[in-house]
Amino acid sequence: MQQLSLKPTHKPVRAYYDTLARFHAIGVSHETAVRSAFFSLLDSCGRQCHLTLVPEWPMKRGRNQRIIVDGALIDRSTLTRGYWEAKDSQDDLEREIDKKFSAGYPTDNILFQAPERAILWQNDRQVLDADLTQVDQLIETLATLLEYRPPDYIEWDTAVAEFKDRVPDLATGLVGLIERERHTSTRFKFA
Repeated sequence: MQQLSLKPTHKPVRAYYDTLARFHAIGVSHETAVRSAFFSLLDSCGRQCHLTLVPEWPMKRGRNQRIIVDGALIDRSTLTRGYWEAKDSQDDLEREIDKKFSAGYPTDNILFQAPERAILWQNDRQVLDADLTQVDQLIETLATLLEYRPPDYIEWDTAVAEFKDRVPDLATGLVGLIERERHTSTRFKFA
């Protein structure tokens, strides 16, 4: 997965803060409005990391239970790499998180975000509580969410790297075995 390259001066960051400021200036603070600013930022950053942000992502939980997260980050292999749930400034973020987890929301890589604050959960535990009014914390939050790799992916990548290093030795050994059998085994010659 690609690393996020994002600076405070980049256009998506400036647009995020500008949009929130415009909403604030006209007294708009409800979730549907303020989440649009973060959606645009997350979408732009996700594309940089080869992820597609899909809004209103449905998920089955249990037999007849279905939840819908505000956004899911999907990779090129159509695997879900993360989730996003937006709230507004008036919400008690911890209480909203408890409600969502009680409803069956995932805990592997999910960002709960309000305009001023974000809480990130990875691997069933909270890993970040950020003040999004601080641009460096906003960038750290986005990087931590977007660059996350589940433990299974890390183990897979390690196994692939180790196997890749052993392939030449395995191939040489196999060629040697075939050559020996070709010269000494009548069954092998017949086959």
